[in-house]
Amino acid sequence: MLVLRVETKTIKLFYYVSLCLRMERRRFIQATTGAIALLGGCVSDQNIISDNNNTKRTINKTLDVGDNAVLGINNPNGEVTIDGVDGSTATIDGTITGPTQQSIDEVSVNASKADGDITVRSSYPDGSPKRATVSLRVRYPSAATVGQVQTNHGAITLRDAGGSPRLRSNNGSITARRVDGTVTARTENGEILVRDPGAIGQLRTHNGSIETDVPAVTSDVTVQTTNGPIDASLSPSLDVGIKATTTHSPIKTHGLELANSSTATDVSGTIGTEKHQLKFVTTNGSISLHVLTA
Repeated sequence: MLVLRVETKTIKLFYYVSLCLRMERRRFIQATTGAIALLGGCVSDQNIISDNNNTKRTINKTLDVGDNAVLGINNPNGEVTIDGVDGSTATIDGTITGPTQQSIDEVSVNASKADGDITVRSSYPDGSPKRATVSLRVRYPSAATVGQVQTNHGAITLRDAGGSPRLRSNNGSITARRVDGTVTARTENGEILVRDPGAIGQLRTHNGSIETDVPAVTSDVTVQTTNGPIDASLSPSLDVGIKATTTHSPIKTHGLELANSSTATDVSGTIGTEKHQLKFVTTNGSISLHVLTA
């Protein structure tokens, strides 16, 4: 009986050691997979977090950025936030969230630098996102340039940035604040908010409101939504011909003397000279035009 008890304890000890080794091996594989997915920079941490409903993996990466570098982001399934910062270093923080460990392990987030430009891309094994989402927050030098930022499902927020960004989401709101250059934004389902840009380009949504400051335009511009109101503040120093059109709601001008011709749902006029054309169009929503103040 003594021999049997010793053998039983030995078997249990062997099983416990084997289980621990398997767990350590799994942790090593997960960490290695995350490191390979983030080649080309410094990865400071990677954590696996589990709760009752989801599993999360966090990533962090830093890259040196030149003054002429252009940032591009493609994140198919998840929100993107970009904040301008001082200095010459870009920091990318990401959270991958999914219902299972496998669902987040299948996703890679790559940040690379080529010809001085920075590209951040989330990739899925078959090219299309399924269960996992990727939330990205990027701190990027304000003196550098933000180029194209795109997501299929998720909001885009941009603050204190340089360049003339092109912001695109299929399902999500778009917000841009304090951008030096020309802001262009398009979404199918979501509101658009642009405050204190250098200028605006095309702003379009299908389902959602549009609120924008218009200090300048550098070409003909259309601000358009199908289902939602438009609220725009126009600089008195613009040189534009203006046309505003709605189908079911009135147009209101606040302190602007525009009317060459005017009806309740159609207003046209000029500010300065007609160097460019500026159009505001909505089908189901009102249009309010204001004077932009400093």
